[in-house]
Amino acid sequence: MDSNNVSLKVFRNREWVQAFTVQKDGVNQDIHLDSLALVVLDGTGAMVLSNKVATFSNSNATATFVYGDTAMGGLVANARYSWQFLRKPNQATNSDLLVSGPLVVSESPVFPP
Repeated sequence: MDSNNVSLKVFRNREWVQAFTVQKDGVNQDIHLDSLALVVLDGTGAMVLSNKVATFSNSNATATFVYGDTAMGGLVANARYSWQFLRKPNQATNSDLLVSGPLVVSESPVFPP
């Protein structure tokens, strides 16, 4: 799988919870001192959402990001978006793009009457 073409599907106006496990050569990496971000870009490449607050589980090198209903409500269904998961290791100067791809935004399903 191409790590720069991972498509994710989300609903507008619904909470989006996304978890990432950071490994190198199959070994979990210590990420608790790193700077991490999950960003959403629009079709022009402008950042429309940015989340640098993740919860960590060092036992399995997982970072979990949450975008609330309000933040997701600012997205437009069927518009062109992409997402990126970035890592800046502790003491590093630059960040690394770990994984990215298209973000498909759909309207929330209608609740049955």
